[in-house]
Amino acid sequence: MHRDPRHTPQDSPPQDRSLILGNPRTKPLTRGQKTFNRLVRRIEDLRKEMARETERLDRLMGAYAADLHPLELDILEQRKALVRALRPFLKGKSLPGRRQRDTLRTLLYDQLETIQSIAGPVWTDEDLRDLWNELDAVFRARRSRLDDTLFNEFQSVAEQEFDAMGLKVDLSKFRPGMTPQEFQEAMEDVHRQVEEAPDPEPKPRGTSQTPPGSKPRPTAADRKRLEEELRQRDLSSLYKQLAKLLHPDLEADPTRRAEKESAMKRLTTAYKDRDLHALLELELEWIQHEGADASRLGDQKLRIYNIILEEQARDLEDRLREISLHPRYAPLQRYSDPFEDPGMMNPRKVRERLTTELQELKTLVCRLSGPDILPEVRQLIQDYRTAPSYSDPF
Repeated sequence: MHRDPRHTPQDSPPQDRSLILGNPRTKPLTRGQKTFNRLVRRIEDLRKEMARETERLDRLMGAYAADLHPLELDILEQRKALVRALRPFLKGKSLPGRRQRDTLRTLLYDQLETIQSIAGPVWTDEDLRDLWNELDAVFRARRSRLDDTLFNEFQSVAEQEFDAMGLKVDLSKFRPGMTPQEFQEAMEDVHRQVEEAPDPEPKPRGTSQTPPGSKPRPTAADRKRLEEELRQRDLSSLYKQLAKLLHPDLEADPTRRAEKESAMKRLTTAYKDRDLHALLELELEWIQHEGADASRLGDQKLRIYNIILEEQARDLEDRLREISLHPRYAPLQRYSDPFEDPGMMNPRKVRERLTTELQELKTLVCRLSGPDILPEVRQLIQDYRTAPSYSDPF
């Protein structure tokens, strides 16, 4: 049987689609090629790690749905019963003194906040929602007064800092109670003012270091702009080359046409996401490279590719860190150590904790349904106020 002389038993098998460049046993790799190979391996490892982490979190969510959520629902009903039993004591003279009633407000607010976090948008108890809105208005008013104090301190410190730098910056866009978006816009305005501010110590005339008739040296902004243009051009060029190769309208064979339609979808997604790694994989796959040839990437193109791959690797690292913070894994975040990975929930320990919590709530609600309820309410307020986690918001 005729054997293609390009392939030897030592070569990679045809199904190997590795993006690794060159063969250091035959020719030493350049620094750029080594960087390219390192980044390719890093991206591939990160994608595998992301797939493993997603699978692990999905398993934990399965355990939560099967064993923990039913317990949460039982606890939810007990918390609602507790709030309804305590609500009448917010008014009237049964609890003398503002301090006891303020503590009771905080207790009820905490319970309602927990109910809302579990029930979410399906929370349909109108009486509890009315109480939540009433308490939330009280808390927001008091937080607003605190925000005014903190804002005045922030404004005073900021003005002193800018004065020390010799800058006059308008901070009038900042105000108490700003939304995160408004605060971000105000900060961007401050950055713009600082960038546009005149140099407090302009250089005297005639001190330029640029020889007469020569071009000025490119600034960091010029280099960054040129680099970005090269990146875009290389990505666009690679995309156009592959689009011509993979266009299904030019394929007569039905099977091959279907394969190219699938590949075109991958190509479009990769280009939209600026995913150089995926574009290079498609290039190798459809141009029939069994191993990438280092000579196909010049030094300039390799440098730009390495910059893009470096950015892609950093982006994947950020996404890997944030997987467990995705809203779909919110139940896991409730039962994880906030100082460790939010996705590191121990289902067995959580089940034991929820079971104990459910039993304690049932006992408490039962005591509050007896004939002599006032002493129980006072004792509950006292216990809540002296608990280690209690902080007086007033």
